[in-house]
Amino acid sequence: RFDQLSRYMIKDVQGYVLNPEEIALSQSTTGLVTADAMAKAFGTSVMAKVIIVGGMCGIVTSWNSFMIGGSRALYSMAESYMVPKVFAKLHPKHKTPVNALILIGILTMIAPFAGRVMIWICDAGNFGCCLAYCMVSLSFLILRKKEPDMPRPYRVPAYKFVGTMAVILSGCMVLVYCIPGSGGTLIMQEWMMVGAWSLL
Repeated sequence: RFDQLSRYMIKDVQGYVLNPEEIALSQSTTGLVTADAMAKAFGTSVMAKVIIVGGMCGIVTSWNSFMIGGSRALYSMAESYMVPKVFAKLHPKHKTPVNALILIGILTMIAPFAGRVMIWICDAGNFGCCLAYCMVSLSFLILRKKEPDMPRPYRVPAYKFVGTMAVILSGCMVLVYCIPGSGGTLIMQEWMMVGAWSLL
């Protein structure tokens, strides 16, 4: 969990720069402890603004990538008849999946009001992504063995090593969500979501 790791690192930086009283004061006034720590560390409020702008840019780029990736995933699923075909409609000029973009956009606007449920969805979704990475890696190895002459636009050099490492690393990421006490274990609500998605 990169998010958890980055939060721990930020807390360490805050603890080195600010004393407990300053942290409490920052939380009760600005609420931007990391920005206040950077301002103190560099002796200028400009660095606090740099951190804030950097954080905002990170959020915007994530939104952008989720919008593009999510709409394309929905489009691909509609093309494969996994979801209604209406989501496979392309814009006549821009060739973007217009109905998928509209749905993702609406869900994105509603999502901030979900509160704690969003954390459950993100954690369960991350588990699903890691599991998908592992399954794709396994499929890659199986296809290269069973269908060696299949036409491929790109051939991975040293495919056995690359494929095996991909399976091992993605499998380890899946285990982080499953092993109790690993720091990333899913809670009951998240397992219920994973179960529901699996049934679907």
